[in-house]
Amino acid sequence: LESREMPFVWLTNRLRGRSDLLVVRAELAVVPRWGGMEAFRPHSVLAGDARAAASRAGWPTTRSAEGLVRAHAPATAPRAERLLAAVGPYAPYLERLALRREAPQLQLTLAIGRLRLDAAPPLAPVLCQLAEAS
Repeated sequence: LESREMPFVWLTNRLRGRSDLLVVRAELAVVPRWGGMEAFRPHSVLAGDARAAASRAGWPTTRSAEGLVRAHAPATAPRAERLLAAVGPYAPYLERLALRREAPQLQLTLAIGRLRLDAAPPLAPVLCQLAEAS
């Protein structure tokens, strides 16, 4: 959650477009054999970690039409597309989606500060689809 105790930090984060984040880290029953991927917003607070993980894996980065930076082995592009499609209604709130062989294999980070809770679709089916697509 963003800092609410220090008004200056809260205001600075708001001016930078930062808000509350929901982070899901999951260990999958079956480790992905296809290598994995990183997808992230280029100016998010998590961009540095995602870029470093992609660099360590040796994956080239590309910019998608949705404004995400994507990194994965070129031969795994169809699998990466399926994984991103599994985010479904939460795609506009996606800050980072990471899949890797080491634990936690799946990491999903959503910027929920702009999300209206009364209009939010159930998250559990999305998480199940992500696990199945991996």
